[in-house]
Amino acid sequence: MKQEYSHIKVEFPKSEGGNIEGNYAVISLNRPDKLNAITLKTLREIVNALESMELNSNIRCVVLRGTKNYTKKPSFSTGADLSNPFEPGIKPNIPIHMSYAITLLHNCFDQMEKFPKPLICAVDGFALGGGCELSLVCDMVIASKRST
Repeated sequence: MKQEYSHIKVEFPKSEGGNIEGNYAVISLNRPDKLNAITLKTLREIVNALESMELNSNIRCVVLRGTKNYTKKPSFSTGADLSNPFEPGIKPNIPIHMSYAITLLHNCFDQMEKFPKPLICAVDGFALGGGCELSLVCDMVIASKRST
């Protein structure tokens, strides 16, 4: 059964015949209109995809990257989506709510850090705030010259 995601795209290298070829997967942050800004849903989708890849013995490593909006500057991720960063009901002006929200985010980062297969981050463009933190939970970061 193929999992559907709204904030990420999961790809496997395929041959011309359409057969899966290679032993890696690519997870792309798929919010180019928002410069791949991160929400809790984005992180949960990444964790969910990694959990399914952990069980797949054919996948030996995973590449995490951003998708591009060619009308804007390149961006791996500009960090938290401040227009919609938390779950419904969490108010950013209440300290206990913010503490809870940060705990949720860091639980996702902790799960990514514990992924047992190599997780490679391919950064092209901005990696700001939470986007930088996301790259740092990976085992290796490969960045283009125009990355900041």
